[in-house]
Amino acid sequence: MTGWQRSHWFRGLLVLIAVSIMVAIVTIFKEPVMVVPEVGAVSTGLLFFRISAWREGPLPFYLFICGAAFLGVEVARYLPISLIPQIIIALASILAAVLIFRVPAYPALSAGLLPVYLHLTSPLYVVAVAVFMGLPTLYVLVIERPGPGPGPKVTVTLRTTLMIVCSLGLMILALWIVRSPLAVLPPLFVATVENANSFEARSIRRLSLTALMLLAAIELTIVLYVNLNVDVVVIITVFIVLVVVNKLNLESPPILALAIIPLVFDHPTDLRISYLIVIGVVLSQFAPLAIAWAIDHTPVIARIAQPSRRYTKELEIDHSV
Repeated sequence: MTGWQRSHWFRGLLVLIAVSIMVAIVTIFKEPVMVVPEVGAVSTGLLFFRISAWREGPLPFYLFICGAAFLGVEVARYLPISLIPQIIIALASILAAVLIFRVPAYPALSAGLLPVYLHLTSPLYVVAVAVFMGLPTLYVLVIERPGPGPGPKVTVTLRTTLMIVCSLGLMILALWIVRSPLAVLPPLFVATVENANSFEARSIRRLSLTALMLLAAIELTIVLYVNLNVDVVVIITVFIVLVVVNKLNLESPPILALAIIPLVFDHPTDLRISYLIVIGVVLSQFAPLAIAWAIDHTPVIARIAQPSRRYTKELEIDHSV
């Protein structure tokens, strides 16, 4: 890879191009169903943050996200049940696939949940996911040519599984209590799983900074939309967020997805998002931390969930790939 390809400015430009293409197509064809917020997260993770777990196995990563989008549309179309049970079914199915096949395609959670949230039954959404997610994936495959192999695997332990399930359970509980899907938007499920399955412990300060950036991204888009009332505001937000996260060294792709997600609603200026989203943001950052503390301070659970020394060494090797 050449020096200019490694440049933050060049990589940021690639992200902006990917987001701009999506916004342009949605605007030209007037098809809001084609808005895919995870384009911001995936293009940023692949091209800007250069997350090795995604880049070293881009094809399985891409196929998982497309499959999750298809599953979400089918759940919305064929399951005549209320929203929260639909969310639980879609979430459990996608998460189980990720953990069983150990493909680190966490953005698949958001791509699969969005059609459930919005009751999208049009196959056009799946096409949009395939096309817009395909752009950064194709760039990595063709231009940067990662080595052969499926890439690093998701590490699965009883402890991380407990953290993920309990953290997501708290988020579902929050949805049920608040009675509004705006409290926990799909990208926040991704942020929660990433935190729960993080190999390195994250400080309160870093979690707080990430929470502030998650809030700032969506609030900035809403403010700009209220004043300008054009979809192009998400490109401005994405640019500003890229600059800030780069300065703060915050590697959290869901921040970029939240910058785009106001456009999927019929009224992007719906101010309920401004305060309800705080609930999901706080849970996404601090629920895994609280669950980890509870596990570690419950002797019986801590003993059961503690991996063997041999398995711990395997996990360290897996993460260092």
